[in-house]
Amino acid sequence: MKKVVIIVCAGLVILGGISSGSFAKTGKGFYLGVGVGSFPVWVFNSYHVSGEIGFRFSERIGIAAEVGYGSISSYYESESTDEYYPYSSTSTMTYRSTPISGSLTISTPVGDKFIGYVGIGLGYYKLKLIEKSTYQNSYNGLTTDTDELESKGLAPHISLGIEFAVSRQTAIFGDLKHVVGQSKSERTREDYRTMEKTPMGGSVARIGFRVYF
Repeated sequence: MKKVVIIVCAGLVILGGISSGSFAKTGKGFYLGVGVGSFPVWVFNSYHVSGEIGFRFSERIGIAAEVGYGSISSYYESESTDEYYPYSSTSTMTYRSTPISGSLTISTPVGDKFIGYVGIGLGYYKLKLIEKSTYQNSYNGLTTDTDELESKGLAPHISLGIEFAVSRQTAIFGDLKHVVGQSKSERTREDYRTMEKTPMGGSVARIGFRVYF
């Protein structure tokens, strides 16, 4: 948490020290955006798409909300033809994430076309991981197993980004968000269930497109 506070304070000092300039229309008002990026908030890594809605009250202050979705699947298969112990096995893993976050943004112009911004906020992160496996041999026949993991948690974040005005109403952007928090994890496997708290955190890189109204 100390590192988060230090980075936030440093970002605010930097923004406050940059001289203000004239914003293009893209720097103020209501906007909608879409983005794509990485999502390594847990140990798993996938890409997610996101939609956002925001409003800049002035050249400096704004708010934004973002909803994302990420999914990735993997498949593994192995087989042995050993005459004493032949077997075959398969494993399918599916991972889905649905992050939802809100931020207060502080912006500053950087030249005529660019806007730099710092975001401070809170997010709700949900992860679901399902692993289905099969194992078959000549002694025990076919066995199946399903392992499910679901994690949920609130976590604060900070972000640094830059926006480039393509026209008076459109812009492209890139930002880097750092998340630090803790989640409650529930693991279900066959006939037993466990609950535990697990740390989560990581840096999320994103690029996207915004339209101002």
